[in-house]
Amino acid sequence: MTNLTGTLEIDPDDPGENAEEIKRPRGRPQNRSDAETKHLILQVATQVLLKNGYTATRMETVAREAGVAKRTIYRFWTTKSDLLAAITAERGEEIVAKVDKFLQTIHPESLDKLGLKSALEHILSEFAHIILSDQTVAFYRLVTAEALNFPEVATAFYREGPSRSSAMVARFLEQQQKRGLIKLEDTKVAASMLLSMVTAEPFRMATLGLAGVPEDREIEARVAMAATLFLEGCSTTPAK
Repeated sequence: MTNLTGTLEIDPDDPGENAEEIKRPRGRPQNRSDAETKHLILQVATQVLLKNGYTATRMETVAREAGVAKRTIYRFWTTKSDLLAAITAERGEEIVAKVDKFLQTIHPESLDKLGLKSALEHILSEFAHIILSDQTVAFYRLVTAEALNFPEVATAFYREGPSRSSAMVARFLEQQQKRGLIKLEDTKVAASMLLSMVTAEPFRMATLGLAGVPEDREIEARVAMAATLFLEGCSTTPAK
């Protein structure tokens, strides 16, 4: 049942909404953990949403494609907007995990050896290759198409996507400012501007269908240029 806010709710008068089981081939039942089941559902839901759009996507379609009972989806997410927020969060986690793994290896000694510019380029490259992808462009089109009708969708997308990405870069910049390597008035604003330098224009062009997503070599060239321009503006020593 769809309420006036556009979210899906379980209808207590419709047994199909609560307990519809998806027919599976006979044999030993699959034994997945909750984490594995959630990941599977999110992967399938992403494809269904991108194909059908937010409004036309139904929970039973996601359940059928994932080969799970609809009540399994409702056990994890009670509304469609919750499911979309979870999809966005998982994509955010993918970026955070990659950058966190790298940041854990960047102690002051190793950073001095690697160089601030190389470290910054690595972080920006991780973001750019995920953001400047066909799937992210398609997902952004989906969100913007539904943003006015379902503001909770746009809120979830921004919170779990751009906001988290900017916060991660800001954290790195704060660390380097404390070490005296750069000087910034506001690391949060600087992080947002830096990410925009790398991704904004090619992402806009791809979203409007005026160009495809950049190739790897184009992304790396843009990352290198952005890092150089940025560090020349805020480094306490010349960029290397």
